[in-house]
Amino acid sequence: MRIQRHTYRRFMLFSFAVLLLPAMASRELPADEFETTIGFTDWSDQAGLTYRGQTWGASWRDFDNDGFVDIFVSHHFTHPRPFKFAPGGKVPASLYRNEGGARFSDQGSVALGSTPGDWHGASWADVDNDNAPDLFVARGGGSGLLRPGPITNVDRILNTNLLFIQSNGRFVDRSEERGLALPWQRGRRASWFDIDLDGRLDIIFALASPPDPRALIYLQNQFGHFEPCTQALPGLGPDDSSGAVIQFRGFRDQARHLQFSGAPGKLYRENALGSCSFIEVSPDRALGARYAYDLVLADFTGDLSLDYFGPTKAGGPFIRKTNLKQVTIGLPGRETIAGLEFKVEGEAMVIVRPASGPKSWIDSSQQRIFLGRSGANSSAYQFELDSGDTRFHGRASLNLSATGFYLAFDPETHLWSVTVKKNESIPFFLEIIGNGRIDLVGEIPITEPIDAGSSDVFYVQGEKTWQRTPGDYGLSTVKTSCVSAVAGDFDNDMDVDIFLGCADDLGSRPYLLYENHETHFAASLPSGTEEHYQTGLIDSVSTADFDKDGFLDILVTRGQAEIVEEHGPLTLLRNRGNRNHWLRVELKGNKSASDAFGARAFVNAGDRWQMRSASGGIRVTAQDEPTLHFGLGAAETVKDLLVEWPDGTLERFVPPSSNTLFTCREGTGNAVAEPRLLVARTLIEQHRAARFLLLDPTSTPPERITWRIDGTPLENASGNVLTKRFDKSGSYSIEAVLSRENGPSMSVRTQITVIGEH
Repeated sequence: MRIQRHTYRRFMLFSFAVLLLPAMASRELPADEFETTIGFTDWSDQAGLTYRGQTWGASWRDFDNDGFVDIFVSHHFTHPRPFKFAPGGKVPASLYRNEGGARFSDQGSVALGSTPGDWHGASWADVDNDNAPDLFVARGGGSGLLRPGPITNVDRILNTNLLFIQSNGRFVDRSEERGLALPWQRGRRASWFDIDLDGRLDIIFALASPPDPRALIYLQNQFGHFEPCTQALPGLGPDDSSGAVIQFRGFRDQARHLQFSGAPGKLYRENALGSCSFIEVSPDRALGARYAYDLVLADFTGDLSLDYFGPTKAGGPFIRKTNLKQVTIGLPGRETIAGLEFKVEGEAMVIVRPASGPKSWIDSSQQRIFLGRSGANSSAYQFELDSGDTRFHGRASLNLSATGFYLAFDPETHLWSVTVKKNESIPFFLEIIGNGRIDLVGEIPITEPIDAGSSDVFYVQGEKTWQRTPGDYGLSTVKTSCVSAVAGDFDNDMDVDIFLGCADDLGSRPYLLYENHETHFAASLPSGTEEHYQTGLIDSVSTADFDKDGFLDILVTRGQAEIVEEHGPLTLLRNRGNRNHWLRVELKGNKSASDAFGARAFVNAGDRWQMRSASGGIRVTAQDEPTLHFGLGAAETVKDLLVEWPDGTLERFVPPSSNTLFTCREGTGNAVAEPRLLVARTLIEQHRAARFLLLDPTSTPPERITWRIDGTPLENASGNVLTKRFDKSGSYSIEAVLSRENGPSMSVRTQITVIGEH
C-alpha cells in the first residue's frame, strides 16, 4: 500500500499570516515585555480535513520525514457494524498527510488498508530504529468477553491489535509475527519507552479491565519480537482499568516511574535502573479518590518537575431522547430507574453498556439481567426487541435491593419496559435504538440534570508521591466538565498553559483555556473558538505545530457519540501567534532508541531554566506531536541546552538560535561527566519556595546526598531534589555533596538571590 503524494504552493500559508498580524506589527514591544494573548483561527476548511464520523482521538507524527507533522485519526467502529443499527464506516481511519503546512490529504485507505473492527487509540513510534515512524493501533477485545488463546480468523478481522511497520513508504501489519496481536486485551492506548535500556523500544498497554494484569509490559528482543514481562506491576488487578500510561523521572530520588491514568491513578517506581520490575507507590491519603478523563504531565509550576493534571466530567443520572430513533439512559452512581415504558415502530434493540464492559453483567453467576415474567437470566447484553419472543412477555417480580436490569414486553398494551437498579458506583448506560420511531410513554422517571461540574485534578510532586498544593494553583474554585486536555506554551511566554475540550453526557460544552500566570491559572474561553464546540460530541483535543510557525495549534475530534446524527467534523484551530520567541527540540537516540522517549531536555533562556520530558506525547485521549516545545518570551538567545538521555547520561549542546527547530543527536554533544545543579530561577521572591534539581550522570548512584545552605548542612534533606522556602532576602549558596562508597565525595553548588516582595 503506497502513500500518494500531492504538492501545494506554500506561499498561500505565508500570505495568510501577513493578513493576520498587522495589529501586532504596529505596536512596538519593549525588550522585556511578553505577549500573552492566546487566540485561534478555524483552519479546518483550508486544511481539507473532511472526515465526519466516530473517532477515538488523534495522533500526530511526521511519518514521512518531510519536516511537516501529519495526523492519524481513528474512526473507532467500522464495518461490520458493532450493532444492528449502527452506521458502518467505509474505512477504519484517516491518515492526513501534511502537504507543506497549509493543507492535508487523506492517505488512510491507501496507506493502512481497510481492516474493519473496533479501532481505539493509536501510538506512533520508531519501533525498529530505522528513522521511519511506525504505528500501533489498539483494537477490539470483544467487550471483555474474549480469553487468551489461539488467534482465530474472526479475531484477525475484528479484534487483534495492529502494528503497522513502515518501510519504503509502505505500512504492513506485523502485529502477529511480532507478538502484539493479543485480541483479548481490550487495549485503549499503548505507550512506548525503553524499559530495559537495550536501545529498543518496549511497550506498555493501557487496558479496560485487563484480563491478565501481569502481561501489560512487553519487552522487544533483538529480533523485534515482543515478550511479556510478567510480575512487573504488583497490585494491578482486573478492576484497574486505565486509558494511558506515562513514564517519567521524578520525586526525591529522580527514579523512573510509571503513572497510570486516574485521580490518582496507580503510580509505580522502578526497582533498579533498566529492570523490568516496579514497586507500587502508595498515594497520599489527602488526594482522595476522583475520576479524571485524561492524564496530562507537564511542568506547570515552572520548577523543573512534572505536575499532574486531569480534567473532570460533570455527572448525574439522565434519560436522553437523542432523536426519534434512539433513547439513552445514564446512571453514573447508585440509582434506580423503574418501569420506563416505550413503544417502537419497526425494528429496535436494547444494548446494555456498563462502563466496565458487559462481562460482569452477563456472567451467569451474577444474575443481573432478567427477561420477561420468568426473569430468565440472559448471557447476552444486546437484545432485538421481538414482540413475538415469549421470553420477554410479562414482568418478573422486581428485587430492587440488588443490582439488576429487567426487560419486559406487555402483549396487551404492546409496550416495552425497562428497569435498572444499581448498587455500585461504576457508570452504567443503556441504549434503545432502532430503524423506526421510539416513543417514551407515560410518566418519565425524574432524573437530576447534569450538574455544572467540579474542580479539575491538580497535583505537584512531593518527596515520594503526588500531593495537593493550596488552592490547586487557582483551580479549586473553577467548576468544569471536560473530557480531554492538552498542555503547551500556547503564547510562548515561558509558562505551560492548558487547553480543554469539554462535554458532558448530553453534549459538548465551550472550550476552556487555563492560561498560566506563573503562580496560578486564569480560566477563559479561548479567543476564536466561541462557535466551534456546538457540533458533535467532543472526543479529544491534541496539539502540534502543523504550519511550522513556532506556535502550537489544536486539533479537535468530535466523534464520541455512536449515532451518525451526533457526529461532528474535525476542527483544526490555528494559533494566531504573537512576537514571542521559541525553540523546538527533537531528540534522536544513538545508544538509546531512535525515539529517545524517557529523555529530558533543559533549556536556559531569559535568565530561566525550563524542562520538557519526552514521553512521546501520549495521553488518554490523544498523542500530541512528540517534538519538545519551549516558549522563550522576549529572550532572543538561548544560553544553554542540556539533554538527559533515558539512561541518565548528560550531554550539553551548543546553544541554538531562537525560533528554530534543533535536533539533538545522542553522542554529538559534549558529554557532561560531573553532576549539575539546576534551579529554574536564581532570582527568587521572598516567602517563595524554590526547587533545586541535582542531575547526576554517573553510572553509580551516590551512597548519600547532603544538602547545605551557606555551608550549613540541612536536616531531613536528602535525594536529588531540595525544596526550600526562603523568608529572608539576601544571597545564598546552595550546595549538594555526593558521597560515594568507593570514591571521593563530590560537591556542586549554585548561587541564588532572594529579593523582597514587590
